[in-house]
Amino acid sequence: MLKGFLRILTVICLYILTIAIIYLIKPSIFFDNNKLKDIGFIHDNKSIISLYYISPIIVIFLYIIVLAIWKKLF
Repeated sequence: MLKGFLRILTVICLYILTIAIIYLIKPSIFFDNNKLKDIGFIHDNKSIISLYYISPIIVIFLYIIVLAIWKKLF
């Protein structure tokens, strides 16, 4: 039970760190003039690949990676 909680806590911390780094770097695919782009077409100065879509994918990948590392260590 405690191992599962620690694994989830690790994923949450890594996710917050990853999103914080994205907000600090402000890549042009997600940001325009220091504001988060909305979801839409490129010619409307919006982004098809939005942070709203990418963040759940990041969480899934982080969980899979942490789970694989956790199984090897313990």
